Amino acid sequence: MPGIQDDRDDRDIPLDGVGVTDLVYPVTIPARDGGPQTTAAAIGLFVTLGREARGAHMSRFVDVLERHPRELSAAGIRDLLKQLRDAHEAEEAGIEVECDFFVRRKAPVSGATSLMACPVSIDASLGDEFDLILTVEVPVMTVCPCSKEATGGPAHSQRGHVSVSVRVDGRIWVAEIAELVEDCASGPIF
Repeated sequence: MPGIQDDRDDRDIPLDGVGVTDLVYPVTIPARDGGPQTTAAAIGLFVTLGREARGAHMSRFVDVLERHPRELSAAGIRDLLKQLRDAHEAEEAGIEVECDFFVRRKAPVSGATSLMACPVSIDASLGDEFDLILTVEVPVMTVCPCSKEATGGPAHSQRGHVSVSVRVDGRIWVAEIAELVEDCASGPIF
């Protein structure tokens, strides 16, 4: 069977992104305490398709991902995107990642510890320049200010989620983002 993706396309229509989505793979996230954390991630990989190209080699997406160490650091993602861009001879490559990062929490009274999942998403691209946006969703506790005002003391509290997106230019710790968010909330969730 001929591979038509290498044929010339005369319609003169470039595409911003072609690729694969929902590849579930283990990834490692660098952790501030020294050891990396391994988790499962849903990954999407994309490349631009020039106006003269008819298609992309879909197997190359999986091949590049399979050969790459899958470390979710800025340097690791940049390297993966460079390999992907080169494998497809594309102007730009992109990746979307969704996974959970687990933060250890210690209850203030009992001292019991448990893990809290913080959903993480990464949206990165490499064209002329590298761009990486990291989004972390942090569960928090909020106290109702109206209830506190009405009672003059104890008030009911509610759980909420705060999402923070940062453009990464170097190393940043997911746990540090979670702590910054918790410091702004009424309290952390234990």
